[in-house]
Amino acid sequence: MGSNIAQLNRDASNRSSPNLAYAKFAASGAVIKPKKEYEYKVLNKDMFGNLKAQAWWALAKRFRNTYNAIQDGEKFDPSEMISISSSIEDLESIKAQLSTPRQDRDNTGKVKVESKVDLKKRGVKSPNLADAIVMAFSENLVGFRTKHSYGASGTRTF
Repeated sequence: MGSNIAQLNRDASNRSSPNLAYAKFAASGAVIKPKKEYEYKVLNKDMFGNLKAQAWWALAKRFRNTYNAIQDGEKFDPSEMISISSSIEDLESIKAQLSTPRQDRDNTGKVKVESKVDLKKRGVKSPNLADAIVMAFSENLVGFRTKHSYGASGTRTF
């Protein structure tokens, strides 16, 4: 996707609108904050096989926290929770896609998310909406999303 946006920004016919800002999400890339404890005595680098697995688990944790706050009254910082409006378009598809990929393990025992190849073998389409949500909430893009301004050239940066 990023390369398509880069091409749009280079396309002379789009000069009347501001350049689109984007960030790369390297799903197969290294986990972020590898030496941070994910849980007691387990570091991120020892828990997750790649950034995709880490991001999917982080989103799942937000849903778990939200559930526990509603059902059990547990207290969480709002930044550790998630809420999706019941009136959102494609809600059923989003729920299905978020619950489709299976947990897997790599050859070292680290958590990973079922690959698109394996999903296809099961006759399941790529969960593109779910992937977009996972990427939007991924910790590696937090700084990208939270800083925003328009530069002199009309380019929006985050």
